[in-house]
Amino acid sequence: MAFAESPKFSGGEIVSRPSLGSWMKNNRRWLLVIIAILVVVDSFVVSYASNPTAYQPEPGGMDGCLLTTEGQPASGSVRVDGILRPIYLDGCFFFPSLSAGKHQFSVETTEGVFLTRDVTIPSGDAIGLGTLNLP
Repeated sequence: MAFAESPKFSGGEIVSRPSLGSWMKNNRRWLLVIIAILVVVDSFVVSYASNPTAYQPEPGGMDGCLLTTEGQPASGSVRVDGILRPIYLDGCFFFPSLSAGKHQFSVETTEGVFLTRDVTIPSGDAIGLGTLNLP
């Protein structure tokens, strides 16, 4: 097919891409919404970067006492998520600061008794396990 034989179009409109300026003018509201969202997100990021602990739950604590099968204070150690604390002479233990949430609590006495439990530490508060009788 030769160029002279190609189809001819009459009338119609020239189709062209809009310029950036005209696109911005036609989409001004959306641009303002996007800018507002970016400002809010940026302020949150700056606030978090300057004080990340402000957005974390407050730590809690845990305490309790352990007795042997004979009713005597247990001796040994208590572990919560890798933090090891001794059992004091009265059979009690204390964790002053643990992150809020679910933890695994384990006891190992000098007599070889091993006990594991799941505990949930409340945010900003301490949980008292009371007196636990070991098997």
